[in-house]
Amino acid sequence: KRLLPEHKEPHFDGHFSPDGKRVVYVYDNLQGTDGKLRINTCAADGTDDKTLVPHKAFEESPRWSPDGKLVLWVSTRDKNPDLYTVDAEGKIYLDQAGLSYDDFRATFPAFVRTKRPTGVYLRADGRVAYARVVQVLAVIRGAGVQDVGLVAEPETINR
Repeated sequence: KRLLPEHKEPHFDGHFSPDGKRVVYVYDNLQGTDGKLRINTCAADGTDDKTLVPHKAFEESPRWSPDGKLVLWVSTRDKNPDLYTVDAEGKIYLDQAGLSYDDFRATFPAFVRTKRPTGVYLRADGRVAYARVVQVLAVIRGAGVQDVGLVAEPETINR
């Protein structure tokens, strides 16, 4: 049985959260003979489907941490396969550590000098104040990162 029967695109490599309530999986947005892999999550019954990590490169092998708070996955976004971590809500950690805004502002420039990322993703939705998004973008751009992907979950519109 397909987890998301209404989706025509392939979705695979599903992994249940430790509490069994959510699934993290690879979603393949087919384009010609190639796919644009991204990491999605959904409820165990297939509802509440959300993009957790948008396509940047070859995104694969998502797995929940034992406590269900983090998702680890493999990406080739820096040319070689490497491990990345994101929390279950999509907040990206730097070097496996969650950061406050002040810590982010203080450490991100050094992170960029050391890791030399070609781009970053910033996830924000209605729960994040617009002013905070602008502040974080200013830090990212100030560190010299020009390729910034914004990820947001659309509001559900009831008609």
